[in-house]
Amino acid sequence: MLVNSIETVNLRGLKDGIYKFKSGTNLILGRNGTGKTSILEAIFLTNYGDSFRTSKKLNLIKTDQNFCKIATTLEIFNSNLTVGVVIKNVTQFTLNNKTISSVLNTKTSKDSFKTLIFTPDSIASISGAPALRREMFDRYIGSLNSNYIKTLSEYNKVLRQRNALLKSEKYQGHGDKEATLQIWNLKLVEYGNKIISHRSDFIQSINPIAREFYNKISNKADNLEIMYLPNVAELSHQHLDQNIDKEIQLQNTLFGPHKDDFDVIIKSKLSKNQLSRGEQRTVGLSILFSVHSLIKEKLDLSPVLLLDDIASELDVIRVDFLMKYIPESQVIITTTEKINSDHISNIINL
Repeated sequence: MLVNSIETVNLRGLKDGIYKFKSGTNLILGRNGTGKTSILEAIFLTNYGDSFRTSKKLNLIKTDQNFCKIATTLEIFNSNLTVGVVIKNVTQFTLNNKTISSVLNTKTSKDSFKTLIFTPDSIASISGAPALRREMFDRYIGSLNSNYIKTLSEYNKVLRQRNALLKSEKYQGHGDKEATLQIWNLKLVEYGNKIISHRSDFIQSINPIAREFYNKISNKADNLEIMYLPNVAELSHQHLDQNIDKEIQLQNTLFGPHKDDFDVIIKSKLSKNQLSRGEQRTVGLSILFSVHSLIKEKLDLSPVLLLDDIASELDVIRVDFLMKYIPESQVIITTTEKINSDHISNIINL
């Protein structure tokens, strides 16, 4: 699985052109404001149909222009594909010059194009609010199991409907609304326990791999442990029934995986508030690399790694070890300063 090239027109502040990549590690080198991250954004858009920087695709259009165009050539299992994106008043996707409804149409169970990304904002998933950690781990689990995304979507749909019922006026806990609540409870328990099970299994699988990557990158023998902190070990009707009065008062569902959290401990230090920024960055990269390893093992795929400004806040020694132990894959790194490493196969100067 390779990104061979990407052609951009009117993409943010990036100079129009064709940018070519090689297998192995590619370095995009340039000052701030030259559009390094925009290249990663375009590749990510090719994969997911959305940007990791903004919810509004129109923001990708260069100032004073009225459209943006991206064409990405991919090599997937010896097949060449060109995925096109034109952003104007609406966004249009094409596959080999034929219109498709979504870039997701380029995926099948075996020949899918997968990317994994790390940006400076990824550190917030380590140190920020629980919702950010849930979002990060949900995205990683979903990259391994598409059924998980469907289950999570169904759970969130039921949760919204249940909360809307709790917020409805004159809810007395009886009659038609009580019967409707029981329906939502049934589905909430069903989907919720599937999510809890998937999250628990994922953390058990990823822990030893992430620990190994962290020790290699940091060149230390630290006992990194990722902890899954479920709101309840198993969601039951009893949790929902016994607390209905409080939920009606607060107009919110109080139990379920939407209240879960995760944490990382290194030498008894909590990553979210006791580790340095450099250590948090190393934790985030270690988790990302371990997800890459799991995808390669379980799906026989090697996702393209997109790493934005990873060298900042890391000392030279840690950067050296990072470059040495990046998983074997196509890697695209952005940086403001050249990284001296024998593991770099291509440099793009902006």
